[in-house]
Amino acid sequence: TGGWFSEQDWHGVPLSMLDLPAGASIDVVSATGYRRRFPAADAGSLLLATRLAGRPLTAGHGAPVRLVAPGRRGFWWVK
Repeated sequence: TGGWFSEQDWHGVPLSMLDLPAGASIDVVSATGYRRRFPAADAGSLLLATRLAGRPLTAGHGAPVRLVAPGRRGFWWVK
């Protein structure tokens, strides 16, 4: 979140697969209790990633699953 970025190839389950009612929200919570809430309208751009660059996620990248939120700063990417 310090102003730098990189482009990565993430794979997983798109949250657009959820059948969410209009006006709903998505509350993503980590094992440590860290949480972020998104409007359901953002589901099309969110991904629950299980792989990075074709490989399973490592602990440093949030294994077993990490929320990928393109266009948002890193603190939105719940691990």
